[in-house]
Amino acid sequence: MLKTNSAPPPLQILNYKMPIGDYAVGAAFRKEDDALRHAFDDTHRQLMQDGRCTRSSASGA
Repeated sequence: MLKTNSAPPPLQILNYKMPIGDYAVGAAFRKEDDALRHAFDDTHRQLMQDGRCTRSSASGA
């Protein structure tokens, strides 16, 4: 009979720094990724207009 391990896998903690603020994810993109940054900004702007994203939810507060 095959035994299964019921213990959850160990967690891997990633230690990296990101800017804090509404555009934390967008600001973390490298400067070379202008198209990706613009796409993020456009999507964020659309979510704000649709009311699906507010300043408090965007900043994680």
